Parts: sequence; structure tokens; C-alpha cells
Amino acid sequence: SNRLQFSAAPARDMMMSHRQPKHAENDDNQVLALNNYAEGFLVKQGSRVKNWKRRYFVFHDGCLSYRKDSRESSKVLHTDVVLDVFYWTGVQFGLSIKLSSGRSLYVSPASEEQACTWYEVVQGYVMREQRSRQLQHVHRGRQTHMEPIWENEHAANLVQFRLLH
Repeated sequence: SNRLQFSAAPARDMMMSHRQPKHAENDDNQVLALNNYAEGFLVKQGSRVKNWKRRYFVFHDGCLSYRKDSRESSKVLHTDVVLDVFYWTGVQFGLSIKLSSGRSLYVSPASEEQACTWYEVVQGYVMREQRSRQLQHVHRGRQTHMEPIWENEHAANLVQFRLLH
């Protein structure tokens, strides 16, 4: 048959072979989210060693960075441009964030609500960027065929004068 089959084996294997993310029990597990901006604690999977570490993430206008804690004086451990975001079934409330470096960053927010918030902020940015690129492409295509609206400044001033009086 022509049906596609998808295997969940990689996610299942990852869940069995690695520790699950641990979230702190305290009340700093909040996410602050605005248009094109989110910040808060997420538990991330290591890129080389597949352990889970709690880090403070900031997403702002397409850039995602994280540091060890929420203090602004703390060293930024990593920054990258986000290309896309997906829900990920490898862990509870999991998200997979595709970065411009080619890496997929796997994170686990503390709750389903936080996962939705992070997803909506990042995906909202990604969608706006895609629409913006599409519009730029359309405008570039049209610019070669556009004619000037006014033949000279005098005609423009004359019309403006008529509109004002």
C-alpha cells in the first residue's frame, strides 16, 4: 500500500536510555511571555551527554539564549537563531527547537501550559518571519513592473493642494 509508516522508536529509546528531566519544586517555574519574547526555566537535554539540566532561557526576536540561572549577571552559555519549533513526544511536555546551527534543542517545560506558551511565542515569531519573507518576495517581483504614480513633483503638489482646499 502507499501508506506512510512512522516509527516512534527513537523517542521511545531515548526515554528508556536517559534520565527524565527534573523540574524544581519551587515557584520560580514561571514563564514570562510577550509578543516575540519569552523567558523562564526549561529543562534541556545536553547536546553531547544526553543528561537533563535546568537552564534559564530567553527568546527574543528569533534568538534563543540560556544561562545557568535567572540572574542577568550570569554568563550566557549559548545563543542561536531559531528556525522552527515542534511538539516533541520524547518527554512529557517536550518541545524540539530547530536552530540555525543545524542542532535540534530538546527542552521540557514544567507544565503543559508552559509548553503551549513557549510553542505559541516561538511559532508565532516563525510564522511572522515566513509571511514577511513571502511579502518581500512578492514586492521584489512587482517592483520591476511598477510605474511611478506622479510624473513630476509639480503634479503631486497640485493634487495635494486640491485635497487640502
